[in-house]
Amino acid sequence: MSITEAAPGPDGGKPAMAQGGGAIHIVEDDALYDIPLLPKAELTKSSRVVYHVWTIVCRCIPAWMVFGMPLVMVGLARPFPQEVFGALTLMTSVFLFSNGIYMAIFSGAATWRMKRAMSA
Repeated sequence: MSITEAAPGPDGGKPAMAQGGGAIHIVEDDALYDIPLLPKAELTKSSRVVYHVWTIVCRCIPAWMVFGMPLVMVGLARPFPQEVFGALTLMTSVFLFSNGIYMAIFSGAATWRMKRAMSA
């Protein structure tokens, strides 16, 4: 679908758009992205505090995985070598399995959406 003018985005600024194959597709018109959103300003004070704490935790998870987990494994490798080996083997298997499941679930839908966007 080719458009010349786009409606402003949810915050009044640039519209959220995905571009592919020369056609512009407005993401807000896609039912897949039609999720209910509530602006942070409309949350209660306690909900804003919980949201703020949650965003900090979510932002720290990658750092914990990249820096914290290896440090813990190095610290535990001498007193518990078999347990560390088992944990590393299990974590690697879980990461590979979850990545494979993610690909199996979402690759078909993503391929279909890319074909649809490029044929428009």
